[in-house]
Amino acid sequence: MERIKKLTSSKRLVHQFKHSIKQKVSPEQIYFFAFILYFVTSFVQTSMFNSVISFHLINYCGYVALGLLGVKLVFYQTYTKAEFLFIFICILTALLTWYFSKSTLALYMIMFMISSKDVNKDKIIEWYFWIGLIMITIIIVSSQLNIIPDLKYIRDGGVRHSFGIIYPTDFASHIFYLILAYCYLFFEKLNWKRYSFFVVIAVFLYIFSDARLDTLCILAIIPIMYFIKLKCKIINYYWFAPILLAVIISFSTVLYGLKMKIFYELDSVLSSRLSLGSTGFTDYGLQLFGNHIMEYGWGGESGIKAYKAASGSFKYFMIDSSFIRLQLIYGVIFTILIMFIITRASFKATLQQKYVFCGILLLLSLSSVVDQHMLEIAYNPFLILCMSFIFEHEEKVRGNQLG
Repeated sequence: MERIKKLTSSKRLVHQFKHSIKQKVSPEQIYFFAFILYFVTSFVQTSMFNSVISFHLINYCGYVALGLLGVKLVFYQTYTKAEFLFIFICILTALLTWYFSKSTLALYMIMFMISSKDVNKDKIIEWYFWIGLIMITIIIVSSQLNIIPDLKYIRDGGVRHSFGIIYPTDFASHIFYLILAYCYLFFEKLNWKRYSFFVVIAVFLYIFSDARLDTLCILAIIPIMYFIKLKCKIINYYWFAPILLAVIISFSTVLYGLKMKIFYELDSVLSSRLSLGSTGFTDYGLQLFGNHIMEYGWGGESGIKAYKAASGSFKYFMIDSSFIRLQLIYGVIFTILIMFIITRASFKATLQQKYVFCGILLLLSLSSVVDQHMLEIAYNPFLILCMSFIFEHEEKVRGNQLG
């Protein structure tokens, strides 16, 4: 009897503790504090400020953000049984992926996704856009004032500028995702003047960063958004693009190993992405929960030194395609999970006629064929929004909730 009283008393204390926390801090405040903290520090990591700011400090900020998301999950969110099971599967998969791949990106992305329940999704993109715009401006200006280096690379006789980011294509990716955020927030204001400005940005990136594939992705924004404006029938099929593009790049990478001429030519167009991905499949293979893969690129302080030294002992190896990275680094199970979330979100958005979001997922997928930033919140916040379609119910009535 005494034991029952103690248990009842403990439950009462836990309930009182939860109630007191909820009264003082709202769940959105917790979420956005975690988001801003992690976004800013991870954005800094993609710039040459990362050689000035302590790597340990950046990591500690990430852990704090993770802890805050855990608090929101435990003390603020309520779930149906189906939601609870899905969240459990997501966390377990992310943890196993972290263990086998030694990469925390999947865990952070999943935590921000599953803890975004009951958070205003438009505010996430607003915070991302305005903070990102301020930060990229500070980084560009700092690089031109020699506060941080503007890394320069030579290709085909031309100079490629990174403008304070760790690599020219990473700089272009930041610009691409910021434009996507602008389209999401200000779609109604899109007109020929704004489309013309997108073209100017694309030309700038092509001339000064020689980011050819990212330039094409930015130019692709114009027709995809314009078709939505015109309400063309094709927009009803945007939802299928993510899975289709993932299949195409995956099969192309595997078939490259058969040494067919067409795939050699495609590899040349895609700047060796097929050959590098094929090497990854050969050396590491597919695992359920991923591989710990050591990559060697030319970005950042150590990369530029290797690039300038042009040492024969330096072996460049970087898996740029996000779809191939998902499979090789994060594993088959996590790949299936992410593709399920993206495809379901895109399909349900189509049914609800939220075509702008469908278009953004299409463009995000197009970029993911050639860029590695799908799981990086410093670049891509849109995966977080996909989870709202997973938590969404067709019926208004909620089932039994687990506190």
